[in-house]
Amino acid sequence: MKFTRKLFCALLLVLAFSSSAFARHKLGMITLSNTSAEDFGILILGASDMPKNDLFGNLEPPTFVFYDTFNDLNDALKRGDIDEIVYPELIADFIIKYFPDYEVQCIRRNDSGNFAFAFLKNKEGLRDEFNEALRILRGDMTLTGLANRYYRVPNASASDVIEFEKFEGAETIKVAVTGDNPPLDMFSSDGKPIGFNVAVLSKIGKLLKKNIELVSINSGERVSALKSGKADVIFGCLSFNSPLLWSVDIPDDIIASDPYFSWNNLLHVGLKKSR
Repeated sequence: MKFTRKLFCALLLVLAFSSSAFARHKLGMITLSNTSAEDFGILILGASDMPKNDLFGNLEPPTFVFYDTFNDLNDALKRGDIDEIVYPELIADFIIKYFPDYEVQCIRRNDSGNFAFAFLKNKEGLRDEFNEALRILRGDMTLTGLANRYYRVPNASASDVIEFEKFEGAETIKVAVTGDNPPLDMFSSDGKPIGFNVAVLSKIGKLLKKNIELVSINSGERVSALKSGKADVIFGCLSFNSPLLWSVDIPDDIIASDPYFSWNNLLHVGLKKSR
């Protein structure tokens, strides 16, 4: 009887070790609009030129999990529901700065891409107006100046709430902001949209001489906000430079502006490991 009980306990220990040793690594991301978490995992493995066993530092490829808001993503990491969160390098660097318990776990240097505005297909005219405004802002170095102020050389004024110029009798454009991509798109402590994206948008509104109305949504609502008329434009439309991954955040009935921000490297951020 004692032997049987010891054998049973030993088997339980073996099973517990096996399940933990070979558990799939879980990576959290903000929800993408044109793919599921499962399909994105397959696509990103196919797009990589790295050996599959070395891609994430694990023998098994990871499981991706999508979250509609940054807060949900952050809470899942703290609870241990996921092992790491994945963001473009600039955003990951910002997160580490403001969460001292986090650190970089992995850098995917073969991934790069852009952020753009997104519109319904029947809003081509508005998309073209935004593109022209972006062309001007690139040409006169305004975009570069805003980039230096808001994330390359951060300073206290970068968190100021931005006032939009009002144009009497002009068209109002509703732009959805999520706050899920700091420091590009974020909210102040009292819930006001701030950051690089909002600063760029204020310049676009001034150039177009149109009124801008900001609409707060979460990332999972972006496409539905466009289709329902809640918003005319959305921020944070993510694209990859890899042709296989380019449209993971751009459904067929959505069109994107020219990029207003480019990023290099995807970073995996996790809780600091005990030394």
